[in-house]
Amino acid sequence: MFQKLKNKKVLIGLIVVSLLSLVYIYFSSKKTESTVVPPPPFAPVPTLPPLQIIDSYPNSGKFVLTFPVTALVFTFNQPIALNKIRVEILPKIDLLLSLNPTGDTLYARPKDPWPFNKEYKISVVGPGGLVLAENIITFLDPSKNPNPNDFGGDPVDPNYKP
Repeated sequence: MFQKLKNKKVLIGLIVVSLLSLVYIYFSSKKTESTVVPPPPFAPVPTLPPLQIIDSYPNSGKFVLTFPVTALVFTFNQPIALNKIRVEILPKIDLLLSLNPTGDTLYARPKDPWPFNKEYKISVVGPGGLVLAENIITFLDPSKNPNPNDFGGDPVDPNYKP
């Protein structure tokens, strides 16, 4: 008889402890809901200055070309994405585009060597169709134009692999 009474007391004690635990959990969760701090407002996104070309090589003119796959080089005032920029060239030739590691310099290298003594109109077009640069360039054959004053130099696209 004492054993049954003892078992009932233990069972009642466990039920009471369980109920008290549930009440405690309920009220402690109510407190944390009311003390939740709202997230801070979003910081404004900084606006970048308008995209500009701050340097290009070569500029308009005639240049003796000693390296026939010389890259056209355009340096921007901020990093760019290749899918946001177009390089148009007339007469049309295929160009391979690449960026430097910081993304602010674009290299436009011809797929095949530049033909000599041909005038090219080169346009760099940015987002929204905005023309960022226009150059007219003629590459001269070094064997027929040895004048060092005509030499424009050869920038090398670091991504070039012959």
